[in-house]
Amino acid sequence: MFTVRIVAAILVISVLCAGQRKENLGQFQKVFGLLQARFLANPNATECGHAYDSCGKKNTDAFNSINSVSDFCPFLKGFMDCIFDGCRVLSEVRNSIIHLINFAMDIMKIDCRLEMEVTDHCAISNGGCGHQCEHSDDGPICSCRKGYNLTADGKACQDIDECLNDNGGCDQFCVNSEGSYSCLCEESYGLSGKKCLRLEMEEMDYCAINNGGCGHICKHSDGGPICSCRKGYNLMADGKTCQDIDECAGENCCSQLCNNDRGGYTCGCLTEYFLNTDGCSCDARNVSGLLEPSGQKNESSANKTLKGKIP
Repeated sequence: MFTVRIVAAILVISVLCAGQRKENLGQFQKVFGLLQARFLANPNATECGHAYDSCGKKNTDAFNSINSVSDFCPFLKGFMDCIFDGCRVLSEVRNSIIHLINFAMDIMKIDCRLEMEVTDHCAISNGGCGHQCEHSDDGPICSCRKGYNLTADGKACQDIDECLNDNGGCDQFCVNSEGSYSCLCEESYGLSGKKCLRLEMEEMDYCAINNGGCGHICKHSDGGPICSCRKGYNLMADGKTCQDIDECAGENCCSQLCNNDRGGYTCGCLTEYFLNTDGCSCDARNVSGLLEPSGQKNESSANKTLKGKIP
C-alpha cells in the first residue's frame, strides 16, 4: 500500500509491504517560482526487494536513476501523468490538494492505491465535518453539537426533532427549533419548567410570570396578581398600567412656579426671587444686588414651562 503525506508543503511517497517495515521512497519538492515539483528519491529505499516490471530495473536502480535525473512534475488542475524513468504515476488535484489516485508501477503485479495522510486532518475544510472535527491517525472523526445527530455519511449533522419523542416532555405544546426546542402552554396557563399550571386554580406565584402584567409593583394573591404603583403615579383603569401624577395641576407646596417630573415635581421662583432651603417658598432678592444667602438658589422662568402662582 502506498501513502502520500503532506509535511510542510512537501509530498512524501512511502510504501508498506506485508510483514515488512514501511519505507520512504522519496519526496516531491516544489520548485521555487515554477508550478512544478521535483521528485527526489530515497537512495536507501529497497521497495521490499521487488522489481519494476514496467521499468525493467530493480527498485534501487530505478530510484537512484530518478534521484539523479530529478524529473519534474507540473502541478495542474484535473489529471496529470508524471513519468519517472519510465514508471508512470496518475494523480488528481482536488480543491488545491493533491490526491494521488493510482500508482501504476505494477509492483507485485497489482495497482497500489495511494492515500492522503495530512498532519491535521481537520485543518482542511474542517475534515469535511458539518460541526466538530477531531483529528486521528485514521482520518477525521466528526461529531455534532447538542441537539443534532450525525448522519449515515459520518460527516453531516441533522437537527433532532425532540418533539417527536414524548412531545419533548412538554405538558401541552412542543415547538422544535434548530438544535433545540421549547414548551408552550394554552392561554390561562402558566409555564413552569415543562409543566403548564392553570392560573386560576393551581397554586403558583402569579407575579413570577411577566411581573403579573403589572407596570410597577405586583403582589401575589389567590385570586390573581394585585398591581400597585410607586409614589408619584396613579394606577390606570386596567388595573395594571401606572401613569405619572401631575402634581403641579393639583395641590403642591410651590409658592410661585412648579415643574412636574416623572414621579414627582420641583419648585422654582421668578427672576426677582430665590428659592428657600425648604424647596417650596420664594423670597425677594436684596435690592442692593447682594447675593442670596448661601445654600439658596434662584430659579428663572425664562426658558421653562412651569405652572404655579405669583404672589
